[in-house]
Amino acid sequence: MPLSTEEQGWDFVESDLNFAGEHLKKSATSNGRVTSGAAYALLSRAMLYAERWAKAKAAAEEVINSKLYSLVKANYVDEFKSNSSEAIWGI
Repeated sequence: MPLSTEEQGWDFVESDLNFAGEHLKKSATSNGRVTSGAAYALLSRAMLYAERWAKAKAAAEEVINSKLYSLVKANYVDEFKSNSSEAIWGI
């Protein structure tokens, strides 16, 4: 079997992460488990590396539009507490 092309590799990553984003639990508290938001965040980053700008933007908008995550504005130290609203994939 011949090696896959780089394009085919990115296609596989994209389809796998899209599937994960659609089927994983949508939750702001991950407790170390991958959630839909984490899958879409990883997809956005992967699509940046693949130079698929529109798909990177669409995946990032999935995370933003979920309204599950927000910035901790009051106290920077709160970002490091468990179940921070900034943590998309925290352990």
